[in-house]
Amino acid sequence: MTILLLANNDSQQCIFNIEINLKYIILICSVLLGSQSLRGQSTSDDFRIAKTLIALEFEEATALIKIIKNKEVRHSYQVLRQLLYHTGNNKEVDALAYETLLRNKQPDSLTKLIGAFYNLYYHKRDPFVLRYLDDAFITTKTSSNKNLHKLSLIAFLHFYAKENTLDKVSFQEYLNLYKEMSTTAVDEAWTAYFENMHEGRVVEWDKDFFYQLGRANLEILEKHQPNLTQGIKANLYENIGIHYRVHKQADSAIYYFDKILNLPDLPYLKENKFAAGLDMGDIFVKKGNALRATYYFNKSLENINLADDKKNLVTYYKFKAHYFFVPTGAKDSAYGYLNKAFNLNRRINYEENSTNTSMLNVELRTAEKEKEIIKKENENLELEIKRKRNLDIAIALGSSLVLGSIIAVLVYRNTKRKQHIAEQAQELEVQKTEKVLKEKEIETINAMVSGQEKERHRLARELHDNLGSTLATVRMQVENLERNLDKVDNPKALLTKTHTLINEAYEKVRTISHERNAGVLAKDGLLPAIQRLATSISSEDGLHIEVEDFGLEQRLSNDLEITIFRIVQELVTNIIKHAKATEATISLTQHEGELNILIEDNGKGFKVGTLQHKDGMGLGSIERRVEHLEGLMSVDSTPGRGTHIIIDIPL
Repeated sequence: MTILLLANNDSQQCIFNIEINLKYIILICSVLLGSQSLRGQSTSDDFRIAKTLIALEFEEATALIKIIKNKEVRHSYQVLRQLLYHTGNNKEVDALAYETLLRNKQPDSLTKLIGAFYNLYYHKRDPFVLRYLDDAFITTKTSSNKNLHKLSLIAFLHFYAKENTLDKVSFQEYLNLYKEMSTTAVDEAWTAYFENMHEGRVVEWDKDFFYQLGRANLEILEKHQPNLTQGIKANLYENIGIHYRVHKQADSAIYYFDKILNLPDLPYLKENKFAAGLDMGDIFVKKGNALRATYYFNKSLENINLADDKKNLVTYYKFKAHYFFVPTGAKDSAYGYLNKAFNLNRRINYEENSTNTSMLNVELRTAEKEKEIIKKENENLELEIKRKRNLDIAIALGSSLVLGSIIAVLVYRNTKRKQHIAEQAQELEVQKTEKVLKEKEIETINAMVSGQEKERHRLARELHDNLGSTLATVRMQVENLERNLDKVDNPKALLTKTHTLINEAYEKVRTISHERNAGVLAKDGLLPAIQRLATSISSEDGLHIEVEDFGLEQRLSNDLEITIFRIVQELVTNIIKHAKATEATISLTQHEGELNILIEDNGKGFKVGTLQHKDGMGLGSIERRVEHLEGLMSVDSTPGRGTHIIIDIPL
């Protein structure tokens, strides 16, 4: 931003221009410095989360995402983790998350990456999917988090390897880029996996290629076995199994394919299980065991990836045709399955997709060059604009020397006037702030007094209804004993009965005293109390509450624990009374002097903005109690989609 001095008769306007531009400069510098600071704080967490997603370590990624303080960044990583976990097998849920993300965020490298994976999984036959992949590639390339750029390359490699485009040049370019960034055993495993997926089609089952590839995968597996997740291992098992099947070592191939089929039934393992089922079926076809072949073909059909069911069905039909033709000689059935594969393959139209992809690649590269040319032209234009501005400034400064004395007087008077106005405005703002703080303080005190008053009423009822009746009975027994001491045959029995009533009164007093802490006992603490609360409420056919914690290694003050427990207890009561939920989660995270409480449910939700500031412990009263603890509370709820309540309390 350049300071402008306009040489005209209106010197007052000139002064205003100077002041306005100075304010803009200060504001922009503050924003830039602030954004740099924020980026510096989150770089380490972003790097670790992206690394776990590359390794398909979804549980560790979930734990790391939960401790991100920035709500928007945390939500973006949750959506990215969800997409990679589902791998195209839950379109309704993924579409909702993606659309919500686009509505609530400005585009950035993380959002572009999410768009790339979403369109890769659910719109992969749309030739414009490459635009999303290219956007993610370009925006993450300049990011300080190189693992995000690795993920963009993985998205590209998935597209070229699975879509059978046979665009070997583009595929090899992106694979070479990934190899240059490779630093871990997981990177080695991904490289080998993609080489097999793409090159295996190009070389058409070249035995020498699969021999070398199989040996490479075995070396990676043996060298890094403890450091690889089940998702990465499944990729290696698949490559090794193909290596043995091509070389007709059926028993070894069965061993590795069986390892894949015995992995848990998880969405991101469906593709591996589908391929393993087909390979096992083909092996038993050649062995002449039709029963086992049928079993494995059916297992394969159970694991068709929903995001690519048509393409997988083509492969399935081809294997089934081979099954009917080889062991049974049922040529009609074999022809029927081949015809199905041909018709479905024609609908998918691989050839047209390959052509569109190649053409679009050329367009993208051309567009990128055009961007560079436009960028240079813009830089030259900016230099020319700056030169003209400097010339204008020089002329304006020369003119300002003539009017210097007049401008000095006007500046002085204008400064004084603005200073006076600013002081008045500041005083008014202070008064307003004090008024708001007093009102908030009064509201908080009223809420606390109301709660205390209700507690007194409850305690009075307990004393009157339970303890009062017992003490009245004791008094009656003592009076009866006093009047009839000489007449009673067995006064000791009457004394024993009186003693029993006194013990009963004592136990009731003790019970009422213990109930004051509502389970937050000095020997237990906040977390065990909340866990007991969840256990006591949860049931198999009703509401199930799960408690998660992170970093709660030390006890808090007893007063603070009791207050937090009361807040959590009331929020859980609201879920039971109003939400009609079947599942709820209470997450407690202590991180760097702050306690984060996240309470979620899958209930009917409500329209945010209709909080009722009533007496007692409604959401409005809870919010004021949180503010009294100098904390923050946010509520995110939509009718029909559950409720998310986040509370941050400084410790």
